[in-house]
Amino acid sequence: DIVRLILDNASVTNSTGPAFYAENGQVSVYLADGTENTFISGTKTATSKDASDDDATGGAMVFKDDAVISGNGTLNISGYINNGLHASDSLYIYSGNILSSAVKHAVKVNDTFYIEGGSLDLTSGQDGIHCEDSAVISGGTLTVNACDDGIHAENSVVVNAGTIDIVRSNEGIEGRQITVNNGEIFIVSSDDGFNANGSSGGNGFGGFGGNGQKEGKNGFGRDKKGGSPDTDNSLQTPGSTDEESTSLMPCLTINGGTITATGSRYAAAIGSSYNGNCGPITISGGAITATGGEWATVIGSGENGTCGDITITNTVSALQLTKGDRAPNSIGSGDDATCGTVTVCGVAGEIAESPY
Repeated sequence: DIVRLILDNASVTNSTGPAFYAENGQVSVYLADGTENTFISGTKTATSKDASDDDATGGAMVFKDDAVISGNGTLNISGYINNGLHASDSLYIYSGNILSSAVKHAVKVNDTFYIEGGSLDLTSGQDGIHCEDSAVISGGTLTVNACDDGIHAENSVVVNAGTIDIVRSNEGIEGRQITVNNGEIFIVSSDDGFNANGSSGGNGFGGFGGNGQKEGKNGFGRDKKGGSPDTDNSLQTPGSTDEESTSLMPCLTINGGTITATGSRYAAAIGSSYNGNCGPITISGGAITATGGEWATVIGSGENGTCGDITITNTVSALQLTKGDRAPNSIGSGDDATCGTVTVCGVAGEIAESPY
């Protein structure tokens, strides 16, 4: 059964539990045009880093089955007890202006998160979006201010279209596999910009700021020490701890989009950090402007790091790369580092030229 809920300037507050709770059946929420709807759980408090290891369950709006949100109204959600918006199955967003703030996850989905349109503005003490399965972004505008991960998925994150602006995060986008087919992505992170290492360690892709310490500054890759890249406007990528095994092998695939990345000290802009490693990198489309960190390549391995095979095809629309100071290559291995086979436009071999 499908429950259809039309919200027309609704306002609900529950100081001790969820403001909305759907126990059974799929729920389709329609935000009436021009309306502003508010759901609040708990008592207002500052949204700051929640370091608790407890699983964040429950929320201001709780759906125990699939949930669909559409319409041209506004939905304000404040979760002062745990999460903001919580779906025990999948969540689909087609339209609407949704603002969710929470002491834990702004959006928690136990299955898969889908967005095709509308806007989502998130503030959280833990993750902005936390998915136990996958996240598929095919449109819309996402703005995330998170104390932990901007977007976290236990399995895969796929970006097909839309705009993602992560203005604050520990790790920007995290999943075992990350695929970007199109769209615009801007990330500011204190750790990894992109992390395909599950909930530990980290990959990054580019960065803002950064202290340049060797303990884990990476651009687009994975850092064994749990790196902390600073991210520019773009994407970042894959890896997995040596201890972890998963049916989804770590990999970074860029098929399109606009990417600007800067590696911090000792870190590649796209690849591994100092003493880190990353899986294979395949770039077959998009426009990429990137700069490697000191001693580090632009695409490949950071200082003393490793990287899998790198394949860049002639279908990439633009490629502007500048290697870091004292780095041996623009594409391939950094200082005292190793890399798999590098193939650029059908020609094998590392690229030392810079700018390239």
